[in-house]
Amino acid sequence: MISVLKWVGLIVLLLSFISWWGHTRNSDSGSVLIYNETDIAGNLISSDSLKGKWVIINIWATWCPPCRLEIPGLERVHDPSDVVVLGVTTDEVNDLTEFMKTHTIDYPVILPSAGLMARLNQFHQIEKLPTTFIFDRNGRLVKIQEGFYGEWQIRWDKFWYDN
Repeated sequence: MISVLKWVGLIVLLLSFISWWGHTRNSDSGSVLIYNETDIAGNLISSDSLKGKWVIINIWATWCPPCRLEIPGLERVHDPSDVVVLGVTTDEVNDLTEFMKTHTIDYPVILPSAGLMARLNQFHQIEKLPTTFIFDRNGRLVKIQEGFYGEWQIRWDKFWYDN
């Protein structure tokens, strides 16, 4: 029995460490992001329309290998009724158009306005791709993740910050 408890403790410790890895603290933690953007399909996406849902804003580019590796996990986590993933690409329109000819992404992808990027950079300077901002059901920033953000990390963080 003690052996099992040691393993459980080790696993919890490991998951906590991995959740922390890449996590960036900032002075705006708990701040709310206000936005009105249009995705590449022409749908309006606003912070008001997503109230009561977890919002994951993933800054990515088509040329970035870790960004491309994240897409399947982000698709599995995306659930319009609970967890909304917004892909914010740093690509030019032509590059994104070419990428989308051979790839399907099941969550909204945004070519961001300068205002959205400026506000995100106020929370945390975006210097690495991918960079992911996680907002809770109240629209408050709870985590910033630089680098690859796997599906299991997202699920763990949602559990961690939802309680």
